Amino acid sequence: MRASRLLMAAAIVSYSLSGHAEAPTVRIESRALASSVAAEATIEAVRQSTLAAQMPGRVIALAADAGDAVAKGQVLVRIDPAEATAAVVAAEAGIAQAQTALANARAEYARARSLVERKFLSQSALDGARTQFEAAEAQLRAARAQREQAATVQGYATVASPLDGLVAARHIEVGEMAQPGRNLITVYDPAQMRAVADLAPQRLAELGAGPLRASVELPASGRTIEAAAVTVLPAADARTHTVRVRVDLPAGTEDVL
Repeated sequence: MRASRLLMAAAIVSYSLSGHAEAPTVRIESRALASSVAAEATIEAVRQSTLAAQMPGRVIALAADAGDAVAKGQVLVRIDPAEATAAVVAAEAGIAQAQTALANARAEYARARSLVERKFLSQSALDGARTQFEAAEAQLRAARAQREQAATVQGYATVASPLDGLVAARHIEVGEMAQPGRNLITVYDPAQMRAVADLAPQRLAELGAGPLRASVELPASGRTIEAAAVTVLPAADARTHTVRVRVDLPAGTEDVL
């Protein structure tokens, strides 16, 4: 994000009076002077996403750097999947073990029912066999759920861009360890940009209740951009007691970040 200077003004209203065409006329124009307010603003993208790691592991590849163009779905970061792959293998082994235990419990339950029918086994023994069978079924379900979870984590080894746009910043280097929640890379859509400023309600009140116009000055380049729209958020921040103003820049405005 880049700092900029925001100039907001109330709209100017003009009135004119004229006489009949055949008589000399004098044009009288009443023009209300526009009030204006200048403030520091921050340029940001309307659509921006900071991608964070969702699994631990060492970063083994970075496919983009700040300023690079990226496409939606393009893989930007790869994390070593060794630990996640090992978890998948262990989960599959757990499923095989649970399946074997379930087969044994099912056979034992069937045997117990047969013995009870022939009066060779008590009802309490049958109940115990049924409990073991149901526990084995639950164990298999848990093993399968663990396998799904491990496979999901394994998929987090590749981090792709959620949008077409540009890379705003890269927050990690190849070889560094990624941990869940650590920021990896930030991407944004340059087609929709805006300036954001926080103003005291008293300063906004100076502009009156009419429609607002705004221009954004970029000190680094000396450019001045007329706003496409101005939005004043309805509620003030409880901590800073300021009101946020969003100034949309025209579509296609480039090189402002």
